[in-house]
Amino acid sequence: MCPTNLTAVAPLQGHHRTKAVPLRSPQRHCIFTGPLVIVSTALDAYCTDGIGVYAYRCAEQRSWKIIPTPDIIDKVCKDPEMRKQVRSNPYIYRGKLPLKTCHELLMVSLDIEKNLNQVTMPFLVLHGGDDIVTDPSVSKLLFEKASSKDKTFKLYPGMWHALTAELPDDVERVYLEERAICTASVSSATSRV
Repeated sequence: MCPTNLTAVAPLQGHHRTKAVPLRSPQRHCIFTGPLVIVSTALDAYCTDGIGVYAYRCAEQRSWKIIPTPDIIDKVCKDPEMRKQVRSNPYIYRGKLPLKTCHELLMVSLDIEKNLNQVTMPFLVLHGGDDIVTDPSVSKLLFEKASSKDKTFKLYPGMWHALTAELPDDVERVYLEERAICTASVSSATSRV
């Protein structure tokens, strides 16, 4: 039976930094893959020093493109065919990031970190155990600190950052497990409506 209010139960999905919007939607189910909701301790000194030096410039130099964006595709995608597709995508930005953009991303991450205990919506966090782009312990922290009663954390040992760019059998397993967990969670939510 299909629920009449699909928008109340249809999951939102956020990858990496895009999860900030779903975290502000307490009535929705959310799926996070490789979320970067806080600045890990490994990045603390870099971000604090870098932003501290340039923060005063943000107001006057919003578009100052000085933050390098390293090529991390070989660290994100395990599947060689997927790497080729990503590298040939003309819509991927490859230039330096504007200072103001990086500053805002840092401010959002710090705000989310400060308010993790206020996260009450149902969510699923999926993370590759060998992810070197986003520290898996950050996902674990989100799971532990969030106040949500309906939450699941799934770590995939041996997988990297982009779970949908793993080898085909692993991608299939991730999708099947994600679907099973979401179906159970949404079924539980609709039975309470």
